[in-house]
Amino acid sequence: MMIDNPTDDFFDRALKFALDNRNENTVSLRLKVMSKLAPDSEERTFYDFALTQIEAWRKYASKLPSLTASSTPSLFPTLLAGEQASHEQIARFHASLVDNADSLIDLTAGLGVDFRFMAMEVPAKGDRCMAVEMDPLKARVLKYNLQRAGVSEARVINGESIDFLKTLQAEGVTVDLLFADPARRDSEGGRLFDPAACSPDLVGNAELMFDVARRALIKNSPMLDVSRALEIYPDVSRVYVVGVRNECKEVLVELSRDCGTPRVTAVDILSDGTIRHFSIDADRLHEGAIRYFDADSMTSLIDAGSLYLYEPSPSIMKIAPWGALSAEMPVAKCSTNCHLFFSSEFIPDFPGRRLKVNRPVGNKERKSLKGERRNVVSRNHPDRADTIASRLRLKPSTASDYLYALTVGRDEKPLLLDCTEL
Repeated sequence: MMIDNPTDDFFDRALKFALDNRNENTVSLRLKVMSKLAPDSEERTFYDFALTQIEAWRKYASKLPSLTASSTPSLFPTLLAGEQASHEQIARFHASLVDNADSLIDLTAGLGVDFRFMAMEVPAKGDRCMAVEMDPLKARVLKYNLQRAGVSEARVINGESIDFLKTLQAEGVTVDLLFADPARRDSEGGRLFDPAACSPDLVGNAELMFDVARRALIKNSPMLDVSRALEIYPDVSRVYVVGVRNECKEVLVELSRDCGTPRVTAVDILSDGTIRHFSIDADRLHEGAIRYFDADSMTSLIDAGSLYLYEPSPSIMKIAPWGALSAEMPVAKCSTNCHLFFSSEFIPDFPGRRLKVNRPVGNKERKSLKGERRNVVSRNHPDRADTIASRLRLKPSTASDYLYALTVGRDEKPLLLDCTEL
């Protein structure tokens, strides 16, 4: 789909058509409105773009609710733009890090989800909020969307980000905060995980970046190792490992001059928007003094109704701060190779799943459990979850009932625990 120099009128008409027909079957609608149009006609281009909006609003309704809402939806330059955009809950988290900045530049704006929410937090907009986007259509759609979202004074620059940074450097222009989400695909579409190989390369252009920005937030692949991020980026003040709905989504690196000891923070964004944090100094990542659970006390704790099981969130699992975690919270690790934790008191702010242990499941209990509903989880246990579920003829539960297969103690004894998520 080629759209040359689209006007606001073009976008207005496309938006109206999409809103008027947003409940229609897009396959049938395409056949109806486009079957008699010439392949390269302007009308065909218009309807293709308008129908793309309906498809995008449906596809990304849960990921980008504010941009797909029926009242004031945004336009999407392409369907792929929605796929490449940040999850809205992550964009809102990014906005929470603006931290009184009065000027902002986004070097890789794309659909503009991050920029939109971050710019809303900057008191002085206009020339002090700038978004750079290489693709002409994306840049034009972004400007249109920002005007409708109440960020009409923000500047959208259609150009190459490093060149624009050099222009700002030459002009002596500085900003409080720079944000970037470098492209992590090579020329053949393969995934890139090393920040220095991504585009733009902000590792190789760190001095240029700091000449323009006082502080920077760089989004990276969730596959980037935290230790590697601390090693490759200069002047790291904090590394955020961000998870949404039990899935690690990104490693966000914050850079600033004279920052002192870097901090590493696991961020978990729950389904209801609640955010949980767990932070430690970077030099505690590999803290060795891990407290382990005393398996001999298990029976008495269960009988007293005071044994709780915790499974760290994916963001915590990526950091793996087991020594620091057991030092910061009254929890003990199950066993050396089982990354689950026990406590004798409930810890509501533990960063992950929290369960009450109801009973151990031995041979006698297995018989009574057969055919019931349980969500089976296996962690460092000899048997896989599906094998256990099949053997006990368990059906998946839609409630909070779990059967955890794990190992406990120094001898890593296999164990099944019947639990209820809290």
